[in-house]
Amino acid sequence: PLLKPWRSQRITKVATHVTPSAPVPVLCLMVYRARNADRVRQLVGQIGFGAEIRLWALDEVAPDLAAMTLGCGPGGRFDHLNWLYAARPVVRGTWVVVADDDVVFVRGDIPETIATMQAAGFNLAQPGQTLLGYWTHLFNVGRPLVRASDTNLVEIGPIFVADPAVLPEMLPFPADSGMGWGVEADWYQAKVKGFRFGIVDSCRMMHLSRG
Repeated sequence: PLLKPWRSQRITKVATHVTPSAPVPVLCLMVYRARNADRVRQLVGQIGFGAEIRLWALDEVAPDLAAMTLGCGPGGRFDHLNWLYAARPVVRGTWVVVADDDVVFVRGDIPETIATMQAAGFNLAQPGQTLLGYWTHLFNVGRPLVRASDTNLVEIGPIFVADPAVLPEMLPFPADSGMGWGVEADWYQAKVKGFRFGIVDSCRMMHLSRG
């Protein structure tokens, strides 16, 4: 089927306020540059209590992120993400969050994003983007007065969240894919199989730089 990189007209209705039916294990994977350490610290605080954070430093390890930084050195983003995921056993039923090092939430956080995904029945989703940051596609910008909506494409960044059911369709990430641009087309095959993709409009992330 032809990949249509825009939202469907279907708006997913969820309750005004949603909370997870039960706490879920969360693993956050991130590759960062030392110059963005402050932004990484801010985002880590928005991941939620109890989440496991696994970081890879591209150039040098930020001292106060050292306990969460499992490796350091240059290379492709998705190669490092694969290594981080495989570095330690992952608890069964874990939700995986992948984030860039130059993004923060300006509304909501990861726990609210996951709760809304659960309520909407999304397997793969990302928070809506704010117009004030750097964004690529207008359809990923959060809509006012909407909590969540279906989409045909979830971008590789700046944040995406995958539930345990869809992870086997995505992992391992394609090796030697550099930053990962274009991988979204491969993920669309999961959509074809019946997995649901979405945008969580009620949460907003701001991409703070172009690269």
